[in-house]
Amino acid sequence: MDAADRALSTQIHASDSSRRTAAEAECGIVTTTASMNLSGEKI
Repeated sequence: MDAADRALSTQIHASDSSRRTAAEAECGIVTTTASMNLSGEKI
């Protein structure tokens, strides 16, 4: 029971963090694109 609970909570945590990572990656892409546009305008 204990090992199963631990495995389940690990799975839940992993899916939460991967969802969070995907959202951060999307934000990072948007931020990178915006900063590339800004540096393109400066040049």
